[in-house]
Amino acid sequence: MGHWLVAEPLQTPGGLEVRDVLSDLPSAAHLTWIFQVIPLFVVAGFAAGTPSWHRHRDGGGTAGSWVARRVWRLLWPTLPVVVFWTVLTQVADHVLGVDDSLLAATRGIGLVLWFLAIYVLLMALLPALDALAERFGTLRVMLAFALPALAVDVVAARLGYVSSTEPSWVWVNYLLWWAPVGLAGRWWPRTHEPGARRAGAGVCVAALGLLVLVTSAGWYPVAMVGVTGQARSNSLPPTLGLALLAAVQTGALYALAEPARRRLASPRWYLPVAVAGSRAMTIYLWHLL
Repeated sequence: MGHWLVAEPLQTPGGLEVRDVLSDLPSAAHLTWIFQVIPLFVVAGFAAGTPSWHRHRDGGGTAGSWVARRVWRLLWPTLPVVVFWTVLTQVADHVLGVDDSLLAATRGIGLVLWFLAIYVLLMALLPALDALAERFGTLRVMLAFALPALAVDVVAARLGYVSSTEPSWVWVNYLLWWAPVGLAGRWWPRTHEPGARRAGAGVCVAALGLLVLVTSAGWYPVAMVGVTGQARSNSLPPTLGLALLAAVQTGALYALAEPARRRLASPRWYLPVAVAGSRAMTIYLWHLL
């Protein structure tokens, strides 16, 4: 829904254009705090991936074989989209003579794949991150990634960093910020504990307060996605702003986990969630088309 709302296709005298709604309507930037749900995908990936890796490891399997199986599960629904879109655009261009402006307008459809690149990287590193967390503690490892990530944020801002162009070294924050977000998924089993709801709510409220502070002060943009014409982005690469949103969403998720489980015990509620969840990647890959 976020992607559908943010892209505005317009027929102009020069051909079809797809405009970024947020660049013309900056007051809508706060809606990205709801629609930017990639942090929850990452948390869920680690929440499901960590016990899967443990079972594989305890059964004598290697990290390489587990990663290969996990990556293939991501790639097999992706390949048909890439093949279909490559063939379609080539036929449209070279055989059907479709207007170049229409082909240019469809370029944004490929942007959905950026998430897969980051997600595959994190899944490949999950066994190593899990080993670090088991040895030093999850919170310490999260801080070990977050502190240098924050330093990169600060230095890049002081140097007048322009989103996704230069300097290239800031892209290390794709790992430094997303790794601790994923590691938060290791705490999912603890949502069964009595104090989990209180702890999750506390994290959610505290992170939301900090997020309002850093965006109101102008230290980070309000929008949690890249915006056309905006010099800095919270997602290209991720920043403290996006990490705080991840904490807000994860805290809320953990606070609501137990009530959600009780509700999902009913087949009436569980069935649509199970069907949509099992098709989430396919829906994600095709929805822009």
